[in-house]
Amino acid sequence: QKYLTMEDMKIISDMIIPAAWYPLDTFRRAGNAVFELFGESDPEAAKQWGREMVERIPDQMFKSFFDKQDPQKGVMNYVNVNARLLDFMRIRAAELSERSVTIAFHGEPAVLAAFPELPLLALIIAGAAERVAIKNGATAAESRLAPHSRQGLAAVEVSWK
Repeated sequence: QKYLTMEDMKIISDMIIPAAWYPLDTFRRAGNAVFELFGESDPEAAKQWGREMVERIPDQMFKSFFDKQDPQKGVMNYVNVNARLLDFMRIRAAELSERSVTIAFHGEPAVLAAFPELPLLALIIAGAAERVAIKNGATAAESRLAPHSRQGLAAVEVSWK
């Protein structure tokens, strides 16, 4: 009751369909609850959440980022899919080197101010991008909040070997 509204409880008690639309506020409250209760507000836990999400996606479901042996292309495609899903902000990936990308999250100030969970979302996507790189041939991957991240704007750097 501390985290979710009655409407949220109704939504999550039904079968969750990955391709269905759900209210952003429900997504935010549920994400914050999971992060606080199970992740103990640990940034590494948020990244692990993202890694595990990718492991649960059947490879054939998203061939655009799993069927290549090119970590960079896989990560870039993964970010592009998220950019379409999270259309209330802009998410862009840019190549830093042949073994790294930066993923930036930005949008209108009013939208970002209403979304204080942005660093959490950035870490979840960073963890997922690590796993996508590995599923595309990288032997190891890591990520971190980029040094220029600040309130209302987040960026993560993902690199691999």
